[in-house]
Formats: sequence, structure tokens, C-alpha cells
Amino acid sequence: MLSDDQFASFASDVVLFLHNTSRVEDEPYPTLLKEKGFGGFPSLAFMTAEGEVVASPRQRSVAGFKSSLAQVESYLAIRAKVAAGDESQLRDLFIAELVLGKLEYADARSRYEALDGFSEKQISVAESHLRVMEAQLLLTQGQELLKARKYMEAADIYLKVTEMSPDHALAWYYLGYSMHNAGKLDEALVAHQKAAEMPGPARAQAMYNAACAYALKGDKEQALSWLSQAVNQGYRNANQMERDEDLMSLREDPAYQEILAALRGK
Repeated sequence: MLSDDQFASFASDVVLFLHNTSRVEDEPYPTLLKEKGFGGFPSLAFMTAEGEVVASPRQRSVAGFKSSLAQVESYLAIRAKVAAGDESQLRDLFIAELVLGKLEYADARSRYEALDGFSEKQISVAESHLRVMEAQLLLTQGQELLKARKYMEAADIYLKVTEMSPDHALAWYYLGYSMHNAGKLDEALVAHQKAAEMPGPARAQAMYNAACAYALKGDKEQALSWLSQAVNQGYRNANQMERDEDLMSLREDPAYQEILAALRGK
């Protein structure tokens, strides 16, 4: 919790807006969330008294709130100095806006290249955030290509993301998915297994996809091993497993039937 002094100081410059799940009588701003581009509960934003959204923190925890609070206070102080004509603060302002997620990638890249004199720490922060922003932009492009079933073009995009960010689990997952659908099973297996090594929501599905690739290659032993790992990791779609044509070669195998039965019993 913030101390009373901390909150009083902060509230003089910034308004914290929270949307409550319960109905509040005489709510003065019933449409504010929608007007500011939020979809509903839970939504959290730091706004100025004029209604400008300064930041929308993703971490909904005490630590995340305090971190965001410090960033917003720093940003507003730097912005005020720049507005007063202090151009020595332009680099600090850029970094603050980048950290708060206030910039689009193209604008951020352009401003970073136009400014000079960054400290080593600022360069590290800027390049780290720019890599994340570029990766997200590429992932969005990859999703559009997947929707259009342009699998090899999508694979090229996801490969670029893995080269930029080798620990990006979702990029490895979608690279494997793209290669798999393009019929490049050996390449797909490399990506499936990389995604399966990394924690995240796609891990179990990546294991399942590896099982499908091995089944298509005729390697029942590996296919069954990966299928078992997928279930142990949390894969739960018994209907998909039962209907999946990739697993056709395993249908009559007792080990496959045992895995399927165990999955249906979970």
C-alpha cells in the first residue's frame, strides 16, 4: 500500500481510474473506460486530471503498481522539463515513453535513430524494448499470413523473430506450426521441440505437434513418447487427438489407446 503522503503527492498530478465490478450509485463517469479505449474489467490506467491516459500497467500487483507509479511520476516530471524548453531531457523523455508503451514501433525507431548521446544504460533499455516491439509487430504479420495459409511466408517471419529473440516461445511454436503445415516436418520438429522446452501456454501443444510430426514420419516410438509427454504437461483435447489425421498411424497401437483412455479419464 502507498503511504498517505505518497498518495496525496501523486494524486495532485495523476488520477488513478479503476473500474469496479459492482454497480456504484451516481457513478459520475460511467462511459469513461470505453471512451479511453478499454474493453471492460479489469482495467487500470494512470490518467492526468485532463483525462490523458499516461500509462496502462499490465501487472496488477502491489509491486507492479508501485513500479508503474514511479515510472509515471518520473515521466511527468521529465515531460514538464522538456515542455519548459530543457532539450537535455529529450533522451530521458524518449526512454520514459518507450518504457510506458506510449510509442508505436516506427515512431520509436525513428526517434531513437535521430537522437544521439544516449548512455550505455539507456541504449540497453531502448534496444531491448525496440526488439520486443519489432517482434510483436512481426508476430502480428505472421498471424495474418497463417490466416491466409501462406505457411512458408509465415515461417520466414517467425524464423526472423527466433533469430532476434531466441527465447521467444510463441515464435518457436508458430514457426513449428507453419513448417508443419508446409510439409517441412524435419524443420518443424526442430521448432516444436524448442517450443516444448520453454515454459508457457503453448508448451503442451508443441509437444503434441511434435508427436504428430513423428507419427507422419513413421516413428511410432517417438510419436507415442511425445504424445504421453503432452498429456502429462497438460494437453487435454481428447477429441482432437482422436480425430487428428496426423495420428492415423497410431490408432491401433495399444499404447495410443492407453494414452487416449488416460486423457479421457482426466
